[in-house]
Amino acid sequence: MDIEKLKTFCLLADHNSYVAVSKIMTISRSNISKMIEALENELGVALTFVQGKKILLTKEGHLLYPRAKNMVYNYEHFISLYKKEIAEGNELIKINTTNSYSSTWLPPLLKDFNKLHDNFSFEITGTDSTPVFFESTIDVAIRPFIENQENLIQKRIKTFKMALRASEAYIEKYGLPQTVEDLKDHKIISFDTNSSGPFNFFNWHLQFLPSDFKPFIKVNSGIGMMKMVENGLGIAPVSHEGVELSSEKLITILPELESPSVDIFFIYQKYMEKSEKINLLCDFLAEK
Repeated sequence: MDIEKLKTFCLLADHNSYVAVSKIMTISRSNISKMIEALENELGVALTFVQGKKILLTKEGHLLYPRAKNMVYNYEHFISLYKKEIAEGNELIKINTTNSYSSTWLPPLLKDFNKLHDNFSFEITGTDSTPVFFESTIDVAIRPFIENQENLIQKRIKTFKMALRASEAYIEKYGLPQTVEDLKDHKIISFDTNSSGPFNFFNWHLQFLPSDFKPFIKVNSGIGMMKMVENGLGIAPVSHEGVELSSEKLITILPELESPSVDIFFIYQKYMEKSEKINLLCDFLAEK
C-alpha cells in the first residue's frame, strides 16, 4: 500500500479540507483527490464524503484512520532513524534503566560491549519511574516488563534471584535470625510502594511478617536498599548479583525462604526492530 496515499488520507482526516492538505503537501487539490480515490479503489470502500465545506470520514474511513496513522508514524520514524544512523559516525545509544541497574549491573557490561564496538557512545538515564517513549529521548529501556504497551518489543535478557541479606556488622550487633518468626524482632528494610514503578517484588519478604509490622526503613530504590544493608542498618532483599558487586560482605538470611525471580527486559519501539545498534546491544546483553 502506498504510504503517500495513507499520509494524504490522514492529513485530510485531520484538516477536513483539500485546500489545507494541498498547502501542507505542496501538491494540487486534484492530485490529492486522485490519491484518495485510488486508495478507495484499492480498498473497495468509500473513505470520505462532503458535508458543506468539510471533508468528513465515512464509517470505513474512521476504521482505517488509526491504523493508517500508525503506519505513517512507523514509516517516518524508521526513515528518520535509518538516515540518522547512516549519518552518524559515532553512534549514540540512549538507555533508560533503573537507578540500581545504572549504577551496579549495567556499567561493567557496557565496558565489555564497548571493547567489541568502540564506535558507540551512551546516554544513560536512571529512574525507577516507568518511562514514556518519545522520539530522540529513549532508544531502549532496560527494566522490568512494561504492561499494556503493544507498540513496544520487550525481550527478556536477565533474571535476578532475590534473597534476604544483612551485613556482618548488623549480625554481630543484632544476631542472625534463625526462623521466619525471628524476623519481626529485627530491623527490616522495605521498598517504598508509594513510589511509581513495578517494583513491588522488592517487598516479597513482608509476607513473612505480621500485617501490622512497620519496617524500620522504607526507601524508593533498589540500590538504596542495598546501601542500607551494606551500612548495617537492617535486613533487606538483595540479588545475588548485588552481593557480588557489594563493597561489604553480605550474609544470606534464611536461605530456605522462597523468593521471586525478577525478569529484566530489553525494551524498544517496534519501528526500531531493524536498528543495528539495538540488535547488537540486545544480543550482547542477552548472552551475559
